[in-house]
Amino acid sequence: MDLRSFHPWLDEQGESGFVWSIIGAISQACSLPIATAVTCPLIRLHPAIVSQAAATSALLTGGQFTLGAGTGEALNEHITGGRWPGAEERLEIAPAVGGIEASDGTRQPADQKVDGGPSVLYDAVVILVSKAGAAELAALPAARDFVTDAYAHCKFIGHTADAMPLLSASGVSSLIDKGFIALDGSSPAEFLAQCGSLRFWSRLNGTG
Repeated sequence: MDLRSFHPWLDEQGESGFVWSIIGAISQACSLPIATAVTCPLIRLHPAIVSQAAATSALLTGGQFTLGAGTGEALNEHITGGRWPGAEERLEIAPAVGGIEASDGTRQPADQKVDGGPSVLYDAVVILVSKAGAAELAALPAARDFVTDAYAHCKFIGHTADAMPLLSASGVSSLIDKGFIALDGSSPAEFLAQCGSLRFWSRLNGTG
């Protein structure tokens, strides 16, 4: 068990080392299960950094790493100089990965949040949302960035008509080209066939 505190709990402990470096060192010296107790992916460390560090630690330890996550404490998180939110607020903003309920009632889990899984990680993007969902996403900077990054990286973008509020808020509705596939009038097979080209390269020179 490894603490990822910035300040030692007791003066006698001296200084607190950077936990992710320590985990790397331990992994090269012995083969033991290692866990953080606990990591706060909210204020001092961004969730994306924690995710990368945890994945690296899991690889270095041969799958023997466990990420313990929590909402943190002022002792460690106040060092950035920002406001320290109360417990209820921290619980509200803590990363949570949800999912969707399909029309047949089955639950489809989500692997990542929009702000933790940027569109550049994927070969193509599909935006399946309700009108209300699109309007809600349109107000989120992370969702808008997800769409604009997909466009800028020449990804194929599948979408329904209900997604237009999000496309408009992202500034790409006036830039729709043949790399945008309206799924209301296309089958999934047609969309996947176009994705076989990996990127809509014509977008780079404006010939799309």
